[in-house]
Amino acid sequence: MLCSSSDLLSSLGVAFQESVENPVPPSLTDIKFKDVFPTLCSRAVSFCDKTLYQHQLDVIRLLSSGRSVALTAETGGGKTEAWLGYAMERQISQDFRALAVYPTNALSGDQVERMYNYYTQAGFNVSKTVRGKVKVFEGDLVKYDGEVGKYVRDLGRPKTVLTNPEVLKNAVEGHHKLSKFLSGLRLLVLDEFDFYGSFRATFLLHLVRRLRDRYGVNPQVVVMSATLSNPSVARPFVELEQVGGKSFRPRNVTYFLLGREEEVKRIYSSLKLEVSYQDFRRDFFKYAADPTYAKAFAGIFRENGELAERLLSEYLKCDELTIAFARGMNEANNLVGRLGVKVKYEGNAVAVHHSGVSKESRQAVEDGMRSGKVKVVVTVKTLLQGIDLGNVTRVVHVGLPYTVREFVQREGRKGRRLELPQVESVVVPTSLQDAVLLSEYSESLKEWTSLGPEAIVVSPDNEYLKLYDVVMGIDDDRRFLEEVGVDPDHLPKFRFYDNFATTVTRWVRDGNDCRELEDVTRRDLVERFQVGCVDPFNGAVVLQNVWSKSDHRWTVVESTEVMPTDCPFHVEPIQQLKDADGKYVQICKRWREEPRLEEDAKRGKLWSSVSLDLLFKGEGGFKMAKEIARKVTWYVESRGRITYPDGVSTYEVDKVDLDYTPPYWLSYDFPTYVYASELDPADSDKVEEGMNFLLAVLRLRFGLDLRTINFGVSGGGLLKVWEREPVGVLKALREGRSVELRGRALSCRSLLDEVRNVQDSNQLRMLLEYLDPYTFRRMNFNASKAVAERFVHYVCDTVPFKVEEVELLVPRNPKRRAVVLDSFLGRYAVVKEGKVTLYQDRIVASKDALKESIDLDGVVATYGHQEVDPKFSSMVVDVDREVNKLLGGPLSLAKARELLTGRRDILAEENDLSASIQEGRSEEDKLIDLFRKRAETIQLLLNLVDSLEGT
Repeated sequence: MLCSSSDLLSSLGVAFQESVENPVPPSLTDIKFKDVFPTLCSRAVSFCDKTLYQHQLDVIRLLSSGRSVALTAETGGGKTEAWLGYAMERQISQDFRALAVYPTNALSGDQVERMYNYYTQAGFNVSKTVRGKVKVFEGDLVKYDGEVGKYVRDLGRPKTVLTNPEVLKNAVEGHHKLSKFLSGLRLLVLDEFDFYGSFRATFLLHLVRRLRDRYGVNPQVVVMSATLSNPSVARPFVELEQVGGKSFRPRNVTYFLLGREEEVKRIYSSLKLEVSYQDFRRDFFKYAADPTYAKAFAGIFRENGELAERLLSEYLKCDELTIAFARGMNEANNLVGRLGVKVKYEGNAVAVHHSGVSKESRQAVEDGMRSGKVKVVVTVKTLLQGIDLGNVTRVVHVGLPYTVREFVQREGRKGRRLELPQVESVVVPTSLQDAVLLSEYSESLKEWTSLGPEAIVVSPDNEYLKLYDVVMGIDDDRRFLEEVGVDPDHLPKFRFYDNFATTVTRWVRDGNDCRELEDVTRRDLVERFQVGCVDPFNGAVVLQNVWSKSDHRWTVVESTEVMPTDCPFHVEPIQQLKDADGKYVQICKRWREEPRLEEDAKRGKLWSSVSLDLLFKGEGGFKMAKEIARKVTWYVESRGRITYPDGVSTYEVDKVDLDYTPPYWLSYDFPTYVYASELDPADSDKVEEGMNFLLAVLRLRFGLDLRTINFGVSGGGLLKVWEREPVGVLKALREGRSVELRGRALSCRSLLDEVRNVQDSNQLRMLLEYLDPYTFRRMNFNASKAVAERFVHYVCDTVPFKVEEVELLVPRNPKRRAVVLDSFLGRYAVVKEGKVTLYQDRIVASKDALKESIDLDGVVATYGHQEVDPKFSSMVVDVDREVNKLLGGPLSLAKARELLTGRRDILAEENDLSASIQEGRSEEDKLIDLFRKRAETIQLLLNLVDSLEGT
């Protein structure tokens, strides 16, 4: 039977709101496929009697005239049939070879089933067999990837081959089974192009360029996407004609879960609001996103995960197919586990589908979805793109995704058949960020999605492409390797996905059970499996990371208890982990709860976070960077509610910092764009505010993905800004160039203008509160905007140098003699006439500085440090404050030295010294030399201040 979520939610006692979207009729022409493909359609192919959408007709006409095409059309818009019909019409009478590249095996597996039916109907020579546990397609239509490569015999004669980017990369790099086929390639299709994101989209287009060079071919190219906001980004690599189109949409009802009706009423009563209960329900998420009431709502979103489980159990009784999207693999695995099934598919009506599941299981799940055997499937990303399952009637969002693009892709999985009268969306909020995005229910979602999908940034001068060419021997610039920091004797191996990520084995001791877990990547080891990290899926804690000299691999050893284990070999937990476990026990006892680490971890009551840093040499640029962990933190949430004196009852959360610094050599090395800037001391506590405001403006005005740029503060007050994957946006900004996003030029000038001119709006507030709800919920908008303006200069490495039209000559000899008082990396220095004296104690250093200034008959010059007793303030000049007043913005010592002396040595030395000390090396001489250079610069700035005051 077809189910109504409204009835099911009511029967479960769940409070919800609903919103209805009217159907959108299809935009059809009066032309059918058989009118444009007469030869093919004389063979009774099933799509031939269908009427063409306008965008299908436009694509076919452009391809027929020899052009290449970028097709942006909504899901269910028949993008595949447009290019495939064009190819098949020609393949009947000529050698017309087509290569279709798909981002996931799930998508190519779905597409090859459809194409197999079309090729069979058209009388082509195709076969489908099962070899081992995989389906093998051969003849005129071949699916070739890592799953079936060993079974496919002849790749010289197919007419159409479906594959993935990894295979394309391998074929570009050397002799390959596909080489003969590619030497006569006529059509190249890149489907679901937006799936790749900016970095991999750039790399894929570069591989297309190298494909042409290696095989001497110039195929037509079709780039397809449902959500690509700027198809023109591919033009530096291939000239494309742009086509856009919309498909039909049936009536859609969206259900927004608030929580259990009983719990919603309890929260309403505890808040004692002067509004009716119905008004409270209407504005539920507004209250939830308000920090004033945050404690009251803390537990309900976590409980919603349990509601999702109960709801999915009900959907198992329905005839239609439901796809539930979780935010991560652990969450997806936990959800199906609570529904009583294993991750490995065993023929049940509920299943999980993600990249951590075996290929055989994923294939079985997809077959079950098509046959109707599977009623509910829980996934993360592997079912986002293009899989044609016409019976998907409902999409459940267990937590909203992090990007508009992913939300649109999720929604596109349902309603792909004209005969479906109605479809459903169910939104299960699981976090405060979800509440922010749902403050006005469907209107808020419209505000969010109206931002448009995140822009794809494609830069042909991305130095990652040069690195690839040099390593592959295409480019012989070996000096480039040294500049990046790559050892020429140990060249990296490139993979399309998970570059530079070796795998790590994992074991867990669960009571008396010792079992091996799925491998994870080296990056996962650094970011998620440090000593002390909590593994929620297994209810365990990482006891130790062990290096095997014989296997040259790391092994993660986990346990459900903090105690010695012999699984798979003897490991003792470190003392700091024992201390953290002791604090966890004390917290539980304070709440009058029994400590149950395994249960709390599995239920999400105990979780961990890892603070990261990036180490690199020099000032920055395209570098082989070393990602390390600075610390691990536990968060513990009470199982029951804690009642406060004001009557508010909520779940309490406490924090445990592990007094342990992970070793720097447990790192993940990867190439990216990374830069360091010396922070003005006045800005050291404004980094989150300034950078997040910038990220929000970049998303709002230019469409840049919020996750493109990361930032952090290292020892010595260095602001580090980097790209999680090398895209090249930071490179362009630092070099004073512009990069095109959504048809707009992003430059330092345009970014600064946008920050200055941005208005307080619902969309901007939504982005700001999504990034940091506590800082921006109560922000002074103009003050935050002013902070962000300063951080534009840090990101761009620019100086707001405004002195009207007066030309200044800054004397090298000072007007006032000064003793410099400075600090860096927790050390203090007094510098008098070039002599540096180091101190460990701030008070002692400031007293000595005052004594030396009296002897010198001068002043104490500081740079943002208030170490000197205020009663001696007349003897002290805060050079940083004076420069800020005169120039109207921050001026770091490194930038000041560059402007005033032409030397750019401070920043690189500060960064290198910070990394060296982090690695445990004593660098006393280098520290003294650095303080000497900083003092010289501070004195020059004092001269600048004196000069400006005289103008």
